[in-house]
Amino acid sequence: MRRHPEWGSRRRATSACVESGPHAVRVNAVEYGATRTEGTAGMGEDLDALAAQAPAGRSA
Repeated sequence: MRRHPEWGSRRRATSACVESGPHAVRVNAVEYGATRTEGTAGMGEDLDALAAQAPAGRSA
């Protein structure tokens, strides 16, 4: 089975949430991906193709 590189960070973030949640501690995690901005507006369909490769399969 082939693993995605972000699975490790997701598991760590989930584990931190489960352990810290009862103590009212928030956990944030940042993952890579394509984001629609004024700077990427000119990419058009290329941004969609890039976003399709991201774990969510879409742009932010």
